[in-house]
Amino acid sequence: MIGIRAGRLEASLGLAFLGLWAVGVEGEGSGLGAQEPAPPAPAGGGTADLLSLVLMMVLFFGIFYFFLIRPERRRRRQHQELLASLKRGDKVITIGGICGTIKKVDKDRVWLEVEDGVTLKLVKDSIVEKERPS
Repeated sequence: MIGIRAGRLEASLGLAFLGLWAVGVEGEGSGLGAQEPAPPAPAGGGTADLLSLVLMMVLFFGIFYFFLIRPERRRRRQHQELLASLKRGDKVITIGGICGTIKKVDKDRVWLEVEDGVTLKLVKDSIVEKERPS
């Protein structure tokens, strides 16, 4: 800053270059270079802010739990029950849309007959649902 204090002209270097001037008296805080002191922070305001932040976080977690986590757990549990109930002769649909009849069930594999003489060996997790009778 370039400036002459005590009631004289005061200007910042960039404004002086443009020809713009501001009058400021030292102590009044009215010049371009003068800075106003920041107002003091309200006493006890931090606790209320912290409490509202914690409540908002709990609310967000509750929303995530009831709309995302809980339904996904339910779907996963139903799929595990479906896989545990698979047996020979069940008509099923795979994740790729292949329909067939189970010929053999292993720990983590399923042999699926899709046509006469055509048998596919699949991962058990790829079974999506049992065919509904039509």
